[in-house]
Amino acid sequence: MVNLGYTIYLAAAIFLVGVVGKKLHRDGGIWLLALFDGHTLGTRLNNLLLLGYILVNLGYAFYTMTTWDFSLPPVFEAFRKTGFNMLILSILHFQNIIVIYYFNHKKIIQKWKI
Repeated sequence: MVNLGYTIYLAAAIFLVGVVGKKLHRDGGIWLLALFDGHTLGTRLNNLLLLGYILVNLGYAFYTMTTWDFSLPPVFEAFRKTGFNMLILSILHFQNIIVIYYFNHKKIIQKWKI
């Protein structure tokens, strides 16, 4: 029965990381290219952010399997861990948005001398 929980959890984690990562990479690339005025550094940074995103999230997903709580049914434990993984994903994403906004805001201020 534990294998069912592991299977559900890993399938959900890999699916979420893949789908959300692809969407963030596609949509975030536009903002990074605008921030770097179309320079290839924006595309390279976007690719590095995607790689870091995948490594952090899948690494965390595999790590949390070592702290599996066997007192709960495997399906509930899988949902609990998937929800916590999504919470971490959203925190990291909003952190990146704030940093990009800060640098872009500074760039606009310098450009228009506000």
